[in-house]
This record gives sequence, C-alpha cells and structure tokens, in this order.
Amino acid sequence: VSLKLLDRIPLPNQPNGQYITQLSAPMHDRMYMGRVDYDFRPSDRTTFRYFMDHPEDLNPFTGSNVDGYGGANSGDRPQNWNLNHTHTFTPALLLNVRASVTRFRYYLEHLNHDTLASLGAKFITGGGPGALPNLSVTGRFNGGTSQQEGNAISDTREMSGDLSWFRGGHELKFG
Repeated sequence: VSLKLLDRIPLPNQPNGQYITQLSAPMHDRMYMGRVDYDFRPSDRTTFRYFMDHPEDLNPFTGSNVDGYGGANSGDRPQNWNLNHTHTFTPALLLNVRASVTRFRYYLEHLNHDTLASLGAKFITGGGPGALPNLSVTGRFNGGTSQQEGNAISDTREMSGDLSWFRGGHELKFG
C-alpha cells in the first residue's frame, strides 16, 4: 500500500527537493436575477424577486500541492426568494406583508476516488469516503484532504408584516 501511495507522489523537479507544477483551475459562474410586479387592484400591489448565484470551480489540488493526489469539483449556490404585498386601506393606512426564503447549498465532489482500501489496505482509516488520507512531508509535498464529499444545505425562512398609520407629519408603525 505504501509503495502504491508513493507512486502517486512525483519526483522533485526543483534543486531544493521540491516538486512544483502549474495546472489550470477553471471556474465559471452563472447568476440569475428576476423581478415581477403585479397590481391586483389599485389598492393591492405584489412584488416577487428571485436571485441565484452558481459559481463552480474545478481545482486539481484541493488540500494538496500534488496534482492527481486530491482535486475536487466544488461550488455553492445561494438562492433568495422574496415576496412582498402592500394593501392600501386608505391613503393614511397601509398594510405591508413580506416573506422570504434564503438557501445556501455547498457541494464537494472528489476527482480521485481512490482510498487506502482501493490500494490494498486491509483496514479502514480516515480520509472520508472516496479520498486518500492527508499525507505530508515538510518542505517536500502536502497530499490529500480529509474533506468528505457531499452536499450541505442551509435554509432560512422569514415572514413579517406591519401596519402603518400616517397622521399629519407622523407615522405610527405596528408589527
């Protein structure tokens, strides 16, 4: 197993014993934004907004300075939905209701799914599913990551409302 693991570590290409390489790490991003306004009646106005950002990057190193040892495709996707409705009872009395959802999604997928077990080890060790363990030699190389691949999702939901009453130069707000 040790020899198979060391076969993945390239020989030094620098006089000081280090291995240095450059590889591209492409990244692309898609961003969407939209808004719809609709007046059901002159006294009822509704607005809906949506936003999404979806950057992705393909990193050949990910926790390593040795190409081919680690590497991952990762990205996140924040999204936001907002709904707002305003009802006018009278010019001096307004009701405003808002609801929103914000979602953050992060994902990581290893490019190399080898593990110590796939190299012939007869025991289970760290490194998570589908990854080689972190292996470092000071001044020479750092290989691997112990990050587990998968998705992480976080949602936040909010709702609020307020009633505004205008009297002369003053505004009283309840909610």
